[in-house]
Parts: sequence; structure tokens; C-alpha cells
Amino acid sequence: SSAAAQQPQQPQMTAQWKLPGGTLDAGEDIHECAIREVFEETGVECEFIGLLGFRHLHNYRFGKGDMYFVCLLKPKSKELKPDVNEIAQCEWVKLDTYYSMNLNKVQTMACETLKYYESTQGTRGVMQMMDCSQYVKKPAYWYTSGK
Repeated sequence: SSAAAQQPQQPQMTAQWKLPGGTLDAGEDIHECAIREVFEETGVECEFIGLLGFRHLHNYRFGKGDMYFVCLLKPKSKELKPDVNEIAQCEWVKLDTYYSMNLNKVQTMACETLKYYESTQGTRGVMQMMDCSQYVKKPAYWYTSGK
């Protein structure tokens, strides 16, 4: 297994590597955000497979909570075309290599989620997305480890 690791352009972060990611746009669903952010930052189109885990943090900015999701995506291509305004460097790396890179605290926690998924050979740890719009009369998704 491999991941598209990147170094942000911000001077204070260029020594650290991270997985592609960012914030949800208004009205955007988790799977849409994951696909969009990976494409915007790496130029790689992906298919959403599932949610591996998430972190919920209280009193983050402006007294609000913060949620960080680790998603499993399948790339439709391997050609990297990083956004040079946002990304200093981007490359495909084996997960074992990624685990040993200079990572921030959030990325270190994400690695634990990825290690668990790998330790089960992909048989556990994936929450698949189910459309549950018919129950609430608007677009809605339920993420579950079993259907």
C-alpha cells in the first residue's frame, strides 16, 4: 500500500510531511471533500472507498470543535500534479516509509489508524458509506463497518 505524501508550501511546515487534506466546504459531504482535496493538492482523481477513522477535538479554534477524518481512497491514476502554490513537494511513498517520515501530531495519529487497517489486511476498520436520504428527505450518509 502507498500514499501520496506531501510537504506544504508554508515555511513553518516544509520540513513536515502530511497526507492530502483540508476543510469541508459549506454543504459538502465527507467523501466529496476527501476526493476534492486530494485532487486539488495532488492532481490525482480518486474513488472514495470508506472512512477509516476520525478524531474529535473540543475547543479547537474560536471555542469550536474540530473533526479530522482519515479516508480510504483508490487513485484512478498515479500521475502527481501538485498545486505548486500550496504544495512544496509531493510523492508516492510506501506506508512503511511514510510512518518513519517527519510528521506532525495529527499525521502521527492518522498513521495509527492506517497501521490498524494494514494489520487486518484490509478486513477490518473500513466504514462504508450508505445513502440514508430516504429517512431524512435530504442528502445524508451513514458510515458503518457493516451493512
